[in-house]
Amino acid sequence: MHISSTRRTVLKSTGAMATLLSLGIVTAEQAHAAGRAGFDAKTLDE
Repeated sequence: MHISSTRRTVLKSTGAMATLLSLGIVTAEQAHAAGRAGFDAKTLDE
């Protein structure tokens, strides 16, 4: 019983970490895409 509850806690914390990581990755990709779009716009303006 104690083992299953511990495993459940580990799964919860792992899921939270995975969520944070995926959010961080998505944010980084969006920032990179926005930066590239801005760079392309500057290049096209010239």
